[in-house]
Amino acid sequence: MRKIILLLLVTSLIVRIGITSEAGTGVVVEKTAPQEIVKGDILPVTISITNELSYRVKVIIKERFGGAEAVDMGDLKRNIPEEITSAPPYYEGVLTIDANSERNITYKIKPLYFGRFKIPATTVYTSIGTIRSNSLTVLVKCNQNGICETDEDENAITCPEDCSPRKRDDLCNPLSDGICDPDCKAGEDPDCGITTTLMTTTTEIPVKICGNKICEYPMENYGNCPQDCASGGEDGYCDKVEDGKCDPDCKIGEDPDCEKPADNLGLMVLLLIIIILVIIIAYKKEWLKIGR
Repeated sequence: MRKIILLLLVTSLIVRIGITSEAGTGVVVEKTAPQEIVKGDILPVTISITNELSYRVKVIIKERFGGAEAVDMGDLKRNIPEEITSAPPYYEGVLTIDANSERNITYKIKPLYFGRFKIPATTVYTSIGTIRSNSLTVLVKCNQNGICETDEDENAITCPEDCSPRKRDDLCNPLSDGICDPDCKAGEDPDCGITTTLMTTTTEIPVKICGNKICEYPMENYGNCPQDCASGGEDGYCDKVEDGKCDPDCKIGEDPDCEKPADNLGLMVLLLIIIILVIIIAYKKEWLKIGR
């Protein structure tokens, strides 16, 4: 009896060794996605599972990512944990893959932030063990349409192609780079001071620039030197002063003068109507005189 049991164990071991040898590497998982996308676009991610074994394999897929909105998860379903945690949710799927064949799963997500968006490795559980795929890093870029869309989180750092550090982008850059950032408060940006250094061939001479009647942008603006920079001028500073000039540095609704052209247009139309009525009345009176 012991010999029979031992023979069965040896036979089973030989069969297992034979399957492993014949199967090669077993199950291979690879994940692919575009290298870069524009923020707001949909990112497709494909998980490829190759079964190199000579028999069918059942696999359980677990996928996790953060900082993105799930648009279409395909064959993956969201797994809701019993306890609420701060970790992002994971998605789960079950597949059966035929011998020596490949199955692909593609899901679609929308990254919520600029920069390098990282997707961790996919975990696949099988009867022969746990396999993990490669991880991915996708560059999320701005749309580069020439408009600094602060409501889309664009600024001089996330989207320098659209947002100039000389213009308002809701981000203060306090670096000493020769540019007075209009988003900085008083004292935050050293470039917004009222003094600078004039370079000569022999020495450096401190020169006070505020008060020389020249608006030397970007060092000066209406906020830090109204003596040189008049309100309503293009100086990287929205002064919001009601002076009859629409300040080009102001956003829509910030400068009351930017709303006045529409009012002036209405007055011009009204004046034109009055002139036409006066001409008609005068013509009518003249026509009555001729009729007499």
